[in-house]
Amino acid sequence: MRVSARRAIILTITLISLSWRLSAQGILIPNETFVGDSADFTFETGAFASSLENGAVYSVPSENILPSDDVTVVSVLVVPNGASASVTIRFIPWVSGSVSLPTFALQGVRVAPPQARIASIVEKTGRSSIQGARSPLLVPGTTWLLYGLTALALAAAVGFFWAGFWFRRIIRQAPGKRLAGRRVSLFSRELRRLERRPFWPDRARWLSAFSLSARRYFGALCVGDLDGFLSLTGAEIGDRVSALPGCARLSSSVVSLFAASDRARFGGAEENDWPDFIALARELSESLESAHDAALSELAREGEVSAHARV
Repeated sequence: MRVSARRAIILTITLISLSWRLSAQGILIPNETFVGDSADFTFETGAFASSLENGAVYSVPSENILPSDDVTVVSVLVVPNGASASVTIRFIPWVSGSVSLPTFALQGVRVAPPQARIASIVEKTGRSSIQGARSPLLVPGTTWLLYGLTALALAAAVGFFWAGFWFRRIIRQAPGKRLAGRRVSLFSRELRRLERRPFWPDRARWLSAFSLSARRYFGALCVGDLDGFLSLTGAEIGDRVSALPGCARLSSSVVSLFAASDRARFGGAEENDWPDFIALARELSESLESAHDAALSELAREGEVSAHARV
């Protein structure tokens, strides 16, 4: 019982001491507040003993708070509790040491808050100058990643350079390439159609369609007109082909193709020789396109060399 009585006395004394500190000094949260931090300072006052409703929460208008250069007051809340009232001031300090919070008025009663203690970084760290900026922390392997990205960027730049160089060359050759591709595609499509229906509806009309397709191809090759050679003979078409750059040695094969087609068409023989015509036409078309393209490329190179020589 004596021990319990002693503890009760100590507890009573502690509560009285805490109540006195709360009333006289106030509580700062956080306890260690530095310049620029946001803090709450709570203290007890008996100034509103009979002027405020018990248990209500009152907010002090900003115009009722005196301005201060040392702190910026964010809000002031007053909560009456019997004979006293709890006041909480939220503020941001701009100076260290003992700071006087600005007075405020509520319901005609002006209150001067106790001083709050603001901590000093200089006192805490012992340094009076700002520490230099530290280098950023890097994830392991970041340096190699940066090296790899740099190498990749250089490789991409070189690749774009060469791609642009070849693209310019392709653009210069593009019109002729497009025309060649169009006529070869058209001729190949017509040959496939003839190949799917051999000698249909009869041998003579199939050979007539074959001769027409061949004439259209050679017209597109020589003069760029599908209908340009429809009325020419095989020999005349061979002469026109021989005038093309690189195609002179193949003109006799052109004449032979039309001569064989005419013999099979008008000779009346019932031979199953349509695969030979299809194969010969395809082979002759590929040879002509390849030889003509090589000759034009050689002429273009010679023209570039001549232009450089003139410069």
